[in-house]
Amino acid sequence: MPRIEELWSSLESTRPGPVHRRVDETHPLELYAEFEPPSRFGLVLFTHREPPEPRSLRSLQIERGQRP
Repeated sequence: MPRIEELWSSLESTRPGPVHRRVDETHPLELYAEFEPPSRFGLVLFTHREPPEPRSLRSLQIERGQRP
């Protein structure tokens, strides 16, 4: 499995964005590395269950939403 930094680097060279790539095809969770130009890197988790309201953190931004 590639390191997350390697995934982000490969996504950064892909234009236009935002772009996603699954972190590990064999893992049971749908976890994706994300890059949104010009310099926003992240992780995205897709789930069928509604996640709890995220806590406010100083060094990490957590967002939740529903896919169309």
